[in-house]
Amino acid sequence: MRQRLDVDDKPSFVYIIKQFARRHPAWVNVDLLETAAQVRNFIVHEHRTPYQPLVFPTQGLVDEIKIACQRLTNPDRVIPRFQVSVQSVRSEDSLAQVLRRIAERDYSQFPVYSGTTIPGLLTENGITRWLARHVVSKLSLIELEDITVKQVFPEEEHRPNWRFVPRDEPVITVREFFSAQSLLEAVLITQTGTQKEKLLGIITRWDILQT
Repeated sequence: MRQRLDVDDKPSFVYIIKQFARRHPAWVNVDLLETAAQVRNFIVHEHRTPYQPLVFPTQGLVDEIKIACQRLTNPDRVIPRFQVSVQSVRSEDSLAQVLRRIAERDYSQFPVYSGTTIPGLLTENGITRWLARHVVSKLSLIELEDITVKQVFPEEEHRPNWRFVPRDEPVITVREFFSAQSLLEAVLITQTGTQKEKLLGIITRWDILQT
């Protein structure tokens, strides 16, 4: 943590924890390490007789500290953690086809292919807004087989609800993306993080909450 913050060994460990947490707000081990620091200080400064501390760390705490250390020195990467066969749609697909996929697979976000590029996501929210607007204005049922993804997609274009990352992106960085961007719905993974590459995986807000 000192190396990442570019500070020497003068600031206290608790100070380093707080500074690291400020820079990485999605870091999950701040409370654990603050507790460990308190236990350490109590053992060192509050003992009454030599070798008879009033408190001592449990094996469970030691194991959790080891895991926290591993997360810092060798963080999980998005691949292979979130490597999946991504369900996508094409701009010429019909809205009826997309709705059937939602019903069958229970997915709520689909990367949209326009040629070989991915201009963004088609989501349940975008579809719902499009349906509501057109049904209300036309007061009639819509022939969903005749409506294409390309026609629905403009509902999504003004919403920054997706981004690309490379396969070696740390999971903690993706967690910070979701923490900082309230509209972000999915992170798409490719080899180097560009949209013309093959999709290697997808991370939703629900997925990151499970890590």
